[in-house]
Amino acid sequence: MRGSRLVLLTGLLAFACAPAVSSGTPEPSGGAAASGTVAPTASPVPLTVASSTYGALEIKTQPGDTCDVSVKVETGVFGDGPPKTLAGRADATGTLSFTYPAPLIPAGPGRHEVTCTGSFGARSAWSPFDVALKGLDPKSFTARIQGVDPIAGLDGLTTKLEPSLVSSRDASVARLNETLVREWSAATRGLGTLKLVPSSADIVIYVVPGRSNSLHLTSPDGSQRILLFTVDDLGSVSTVNSVAVALHELGHIWCCRGVDSGATGTG
Repeated sequence: MRGSRLVLLTGLLAFACAPAVSSGTPEPSGGAAASGTVAPTASPVPLTVASSTYGALEIKTQPGDTCDVSVKVETGVFGDGPPKTLAGRADATGTLSFTYPAPLIPAGPGRHEVTCTGSFGARSAWSPFDVALKGLDPKSFTARIQGVDPIAGLDGLTTKLEPSLVSSRDASVARLNETLVREWSAATRGLGTLKLVPSSADIVIYVVPGRSNSLHLTSPDGSQRILLFTVDDLGSVSTVNSVAVALHELGHIWCCRGVDSGATGTG
């Protein structure tokens, strides 16, 4: 009897100490091992400037990035200049292209500064470009009409400004915006094309609520502007006559260069 108990106890101990039999399916241990192989993190597409010229820019970046661009140029003494900033979103291929107005400015270096923001944070790049020397082409150019504020004034203008002439200023601005394009075409017998734009013009016509003779001014750097006063030596300039005065001053860009136009291109 005692021997039978000894055999039974030995068998139980042997069973208890035997290794467990695997079922063929490993137990999950949590973390990465539970889901199998971990895919490597994708690398960002480098931010690069594919092309950069005055008036155009193409960027390569991460798809869906939002990008801001600063356009750095020297606008000249009288120049309106291009837009200072641009903004857009890269397409599904990571490409973002801009075209923007490139009005008359002095020749020299320029620079596009780019910042793109997306899933990989903010990244920056820049690219230089050259602004070529060019003149104001009377056959095709852009212009902008702007009324001068009698309180804020205008850089370089020393003539006394009169708030009482603001209504005359506004009437002339409205008339010029309405008729100047077709009147320029008629005055040049269809040879000249003028396009009015809200910003970034080749030349700006400032309507001034003050008393002086109108002027077409040209800086040595090539930038130009026109000052059209609401009162001149002959008295108040009527709304209709303001268009004729503007045409006369614009005519200097077509025909009047040399000693008779003055040392600074005024007249």
